[in-house]
Amino acid sequence: MKLVALLNRICVITTIGLSVYWGWYDEMRFFRYAIYAMLCAGVFGVFELAFPYLTSWIRWVGVFLIALAFVIFGLFLIHSLE
Repeated sequence: MKLVALLNRICVITTIGLSVYWGWYDEMRFFRYAIYAMLCAGVFGVFELAFPYLTSWIRWVGVFLIALAFVIFGLFLIHSLE
């Protein structure tokens, strides 16, 4: 579980850093990468919350479906920004 929390922090910090760096050149790219950061935080946050409470197969199916929903919603947001 500590590995998942560490991956969450690394993903979010890296993605926010890239969004700020590229935001100086292209405003739309900034928003796109900010949405990526929110997606990473949501997906890994779901892993962090669901990990200790559910049994193994229910946990992985539920986390997969919630992560898929986050990705689809993020892709929808990115497509609507273009």
